[in-house]
Amino acid sequence: MKKAHVDSVTVFAKCHHGHLYYETKRAREAPWAEARLGLLEGQVEALHREGIRAPIYISIMCDEYAGQRRIRVGVPQRRRAARRAAAAGK
Repeated sequence: MKKAHVDSVTVFAKCHHGHLYYETKRAREAPWAEARLGLLEGQVEALHREGIRAPIYISIMCDEYAGQRRIRVGVPQRRRAARRAAAAGK
């Protein structure tokens, strides 16, 4: 990457699927978690060794994990109540 004059690579901590790429209790829920635990740290360390910046991206809105578990993210109570009323035909 240095030969290509890359000075920054954005790495991800949590993707839009809700998968976590760093050590945490929740990251271990997936059966294939061991293959990716430490990925974030490894990428940052390797990039920094080469003098390349590594800003970290994290998906903060609703993701596949939250959707499958019906976790409400970013929807204010008033909007949820309005949607329920509209769905009920009120």
